[in-house]
Amino acid sequence: MAKCKKCRKPIKAVNERYGFCSDCQCGKNLGRGKCRKEAGKCGIVSHMSNLKIHHAPKKIKNQLTCKKCGKTIGNVNRIYGFCSTCQCGKDMGSGKCRKEAGKCGVKAHTSGYKSSHNSKKTGKKKAAKKRTCIACENAGHGPMDCGTPRNKSGRLESGSVVSHEGHPSEWRLSLCKCPGNGWINHWRSVSGSRQKKCAEKSCSENANDGAHVRIKGRKGIFIIPLCTSHNRNWQQKRGTEFEVKATTWVSANPHRSCRL
Repeated sequence: MAKCKKCRKPIKAVNERYGFCSDCQCGKNLGRGKCRKEAGKCGIVSHMSNLKIHHAPKKIKNQLTCKKCGKTIGNVNRIYGFCSTCQCGKDMGSGKCRKEAGKCGVKAHTSGYKSSHNSKKTGKKKAAKKRTCIACENAGHGPMDCGTPRNKSGRLESGSVVSHEGHPSEWRLSLCKCPGNGWINHWRSVSGSRQKKCAEKSCSENANDGAHVRIKGRKGIFIIPLCTSHNRNWQQKRGTEFEVKATTWVSANPHRSCRL
């Protein structure tokens, strides 16, 4: 027969699974029966008839406590680290401030004010980064607003040095209002020139392409007439310099040259 763990008296069959005899048990009401744990060591603060409590409550895995007061944090506040009492709680316009009260770092919590708690408030606004135009290489505007060159066409002297260049995506051919197709027709329409030969100094082929180039010593992107070989040959990489004979250039910006 089993014996009581405390007084070592024989235990009745009804109490064998508890380990304590009736005299050594707590015996207080649990609301669903008597407490069968050792008297004085059951760990239960109160034994009210309507109170249901486990002697050994299960521990919640990864249970968090408030960083300030140490109280257990409810599920809604687990990601913030502070209980509802220790949070700021002021209106941020898109919800309540969940940072520690008095240390959230936000000067104002008006409904129209939105701020990041992690950003430092220096009182100075960062200067907006100025855009640099890839056509004229000046800051403060983009290719759509570029006014370089000021004229829509001009003359190139014989022996002038130019280099191959691409054109900004904003200056696509579909914006050109000149009759015909291709950049060569844009060049002919804007320049009014009757030149038929390639502008490369030593070439005598027909000019079938309007080539995008940069002129040495000037800003902007221009179009001059070139043959297919000197314009589309894979050896003619961007930046490759070559001399030209006397010819006419036109602005490669269809926003200015086609609509002036």
